[in-house]
Order: sequence, then structure tokens, then C-alpha cells
Amino acid sequence: MLVIGIAVVVSRSISRPVTQLTRSVKRIAAGFLDERVTVDVADEIGELADEFNHMAEQLRSNIEEISAEKTRTQTILNSTVDGIVTIAEDGTVQSLNEAAARLLGCEAQDVKGKHVRHLSPLLGNLAAEEHLSEQELEIEGQRYQGQPAPLALRLTDRVW
Repeated sequence: MLVIGIAVVVSRSISRPVTQLTRSVKRIAAGFLDERVTVDVADEIGELADEFNHMAEQLRSNIEEISAEKTRTQTILNSTVDGIVTIAEDGTVQSLNEAAARLLGCEAQDVKGKHVRHLSPLLGNLAAEEHLSEQELEIEGQRYQGQPAPLALRLTDRVW
């Protein structure tokens, strides 16, 4: 009975902190970035919990920095008078600034994630080119609702 009692106590002393840590990992994965785990043991599990909390703080800090940088970049893009559309290698629209949205007669959320051919079939063909050289050209594009829109383009495959 004594051995069984000791085994139960030891088992609980290990499983409870691991359960707490698992719960916290799931909460952070669900987007609760302020989640921290509180484990009051000074063994390897306690060290793991401390490192988890440090990792969670770094993750929260990195996401805040990325979010602030994204906001700064979007503010700069929105302050330009030129329409700017960024397109991923697979041809999907990643972003567009306010000038591009006005020119194309669409809302950013309506075209983000869709293929660029929705904005212009020619843009879709250009996006499909494997080695896009920097070039400037004028094309007949179309607004999101289908009306024609003349576009002066400057294409590049560079990512800064």
C-alpha cells in the first residue's frame, strides 16, 4: 500500500504540471498570446514551464513587432497615389493599397486571396510567367465589376 501511495503521489506530481503545460500550449495555439503557465516545482518540469513562458513572451513580442511593421508598411502604401498590388508566386493577390482599390473599383477584402486574373486576364498571364523581368507596359485592364480600365504597369519579381 505504501508503494502504491508513493506511486500515486509521484504520478500526480508529474502529470498535473504536464497537464497545465498542455492546456497552456493549446490556449496559445488558439490565439491567447498572454497565456502563461504556473508550475510551482523546481525540477525539470518547472524549468520546462519557465522556458515555455519565455517562449510565449517572445512569440507575443514578435507578433506585435510584425503587426506594427505591417501597419507601417500599409500606411506608406496607402499614402501613395500609385496603385500597388502584390501578387504571390501562385498568382493570388496578397495585398493592394487604397489607390489600387479605387482604380480597380473593388474592396481589398474582395480580391485578396483570389487569382489576379480576376483583376485582368492579362495580369493573370503575366503572373504565370516564370521569369518576370522588370518591365513597364500599358494594358487594358478591367475593374472588378467588369468595366474597362486602362492600366500603366511596372512589373518586377523582386521582393524587398
